Amino acid sequence: MMGFSTRERRHLLSRRFTVALCAGSLALQLGCYSYAPVQSSPPVQADRMSITINDKGRELLRERVSPLVDRIDGRFVSMDSTNLVLRVTRVVDLRSGATNWMGEQITIPREAILGYQDKPYSRSRTFAFVGALVLGLIVVITSISLAVSGNGLPDPTPDPGGSGQS
Repeated sequence: MMGFSTRERRHLLSRRFTVALCAGSLALQLGCYSYAPVQSSPPVQADRMSITINDKGRELLRERVSPLVDRIDGRFVSMDSTNLVLRVTRVVDLRSGATNWMGEQITIPREAILGYQDKPYSRSRTFAFVGALVLGLIVVITSISLAVSGNGLPDPTPDPGGSGQS
């Protein structure tokens, strides 16, 4: 039986690490927040929110954001009778493409807003996230210890006296 070379073991470890990294990224996408239903008035005391933009808003935000903007996600900064100010974390366009932002602050005219969606903290999603993270770490640590010790993998060196020939 052909065993794994050192290079193959490293490749196997690399693949397992990549899978664990992807699983961790997926868990990060779930995050610790959930979206509330869309509403026509701004949520009371919302820290994180998603703003759905109307057709007029696409025209008004064409230069600053995108002519195809559908939704803007971010942290609430302030609001007055004519504008809402957000620190933008993500912009989703009409073709479902998303662009991550680094918290740049933009002013959105209230006439540009079709609806508001609060993004409250979710305790159950946080527990699920932490559980997935711990499980991912266990898988990675187990994979590393198996690859280093060689347990569970075929031995790369043939057995010198156990071939059964007389």
